[in-house]
Amino acid sequence: MLRKQVVLLLFWSFACLHLNAQSRVKYEKVEAEIFPSLDGKSVTLRRHFTDTFGINMIVLQAKSGEVDISKVKVSAYYGPRTPDGQRLWGLGTFVHLDFSNDPHAPEFMNQSLPVLIPPGFDDLQIIGSIDAINRPSDLVVWFFKVPELVKPVRPEKLKNRQTCSSPPIIPQSTWRSGLDSPILGRTSSPTHHCVIHHSAGNTNDTDYIKVVRAYYVYHTTVNGWDDIGYNYLVDPKGAVYAGRDPEKSGIAQDEVTGAHFCGKNQNTMGVCVIGNYMEAEPSDTAISSLKLLLGWKVNKDNLNVTGQMIHPVSGGDWLPVIAGHRDGCATSCPGDKLYPLLPSLRTALIPCSPSANLLKKPLSPEVAVMNSSGIVLKVTADVLVYNSAGQLIVNTKAKAGQEIRLPRNQILVLTIRQNNQIFHHKVFIP
Repeated sequence: MLRKQVVLLLFWSFACLHLNAQSRVKYEKVEAEIFPSLDGKSVTLRRHFTDTFGINMIVLQAKSGEVDISKVKVSAYYGPRTPDGQRLWGLGTFVHLDFSNDPHAPEFMNQSLPVLIPPGFDDLQIIGSIDAINRPSDLVVWFFKVPELVKPVRPEKLKNRQTCSSPPIIPQSTWRSGLDSPILGRTSSPTHHCVIHHSAGNTNDTDYIKVVRAYYVYHTTVNGWDDIGYNYLVDPKGAVYAGRDPEKSGIAQDEVTGAHFCGKNQNTMGVCVIGNYMEAEPSDTAISSLKLLLGWKVNKDNLNVTGQMIHPVSGGDWLPVIAGHRDGCATSCPGDKLYPLLPSLRTALIPCSPSANLLKKPLSPEVAVMNSSGIVLKVTADVLVYNSAGQLIVNTKAKAGQEIRLPRNQILVLTIRQNNQIFHHKVFIP
């Protein structure tokens, strides 16, 4: 005997309708109700669009673990028209849309990444197996109309960019044009780790600035965050987008505290490479841009790309300075095809990382000698001291005979510049 199929129909109520007249983004949050059907194999949520506000994006959200979002498929139906504009139902085609679970969703939430819907469709169908949606009332669908970007964006080419220089950055004022501003209240912290992500979805969407806009709307509306979660995003064509808005002149883009690392966002810079890299290989252009962005960052902040640090600082675990999301959180991000590239990426960044590239010429006893609390200069020289994160903690011009006291129980790297010579040495003061 066949199990009863359940067909999900949209139950419209005032409580579920969210049309904000002051917002530039229109959206409706809809809960499904249960009605009996005959098939017994799947459940279907369908909506005919005869009078809409121009929906171009949806997000599926489960209110509990009773709905397995990963077993749901989304399709849009495109039907032909008669000369006078009437639909010819049954003669069109269904287009399956790029649909993925969001591995970065807030804790205990089971929801999809934004599903972008091409214009001109007549019907939207969401289908899940009966075992995937055995309590359909737990399924919530967000329907969005995200304004189109009026002025096209043509990213600057990467060629002729010098190693350790920043790639061209598309600012928020460009990609966020026509959308609501983020909520105020930005914070920041110095960077100890650069954390690499993949978006885990939207691999087949090639209008990448539309994808970035969709993530912004998704993060701020569905997740309820102040802003997009990442400091930067990199698309498969190599364009780099400034992410979370610094808001204040005293906060740098690369030091804005984001929402990307399972609640441990302090002292991290999050970079998302758009696409799902569990099975697909990231493009060479995306990796080139990622390398430029990280090369600029580690050179700017003197980060040791070959090193590790405790994160969070109080009571955390060792985390590579250049880390994947999975290094510190329970996730497969940044994907099985992107994550293995991180060791070679770290090696490639050594020329841009002062503290990783220091130990080429040892310290001469004619220049300085160590004692129990630091070093004593034998010549007048500039002295720079870096900690294990590659951060500059001493920068002074010392005279011959001067003692430079150093922190205890830390591995430190000294750089001593005397005339045209540079000496480097690793020290540890117990």
